[in-house]
Amino acid sequence: MKTPTNLELLDTPGVLWPKFEDKRVGEHLAMTGAIKDQLINNDDVVLGMLKFMRDYNPKAITERYHLPEDSFDTMTDVEILLLITQKLGFKDDYDRAAERMLIDLRRGKLGQYTLEVPADHIGEVVDD
Repeated sequence: MKTPTNLELLDTPGVLWPKFEDKRVGEHLAMTGAIKDQLINNDDVVLGMLKFMRDYNPKAITERYHLPEDSFDTMTDVEILLLITQKLGFKDDYDRAAERMLIDLRRGKLGQYTLEVPADHIGEVVDD
């Protein structure tokens, strides 16, 4: 679209801004696949996912990957990722396990989730 002053406006769906003010925004976009996996470290994204699941539904992880029920009470997220890596038969290839976990999340095998809830944004000012 051209403006009267010959300024051209172009809408390009799928273009993301280069830096996020809130780290969680980038993590959530990466979890959903909105950011290409080649541009991120899957293990970092999965550690964010495990933190999210720890808060909202740890049972989805323990059931899917056959972990002890108290895993989130007794282990760090890194330890959980390493245990899942072993359970999946990937020895010490945690990158491969992270990739599998992201696929499971994106295909709904860990349940359905809303990654952002209104309570996360209380107090934010929205410009009109």
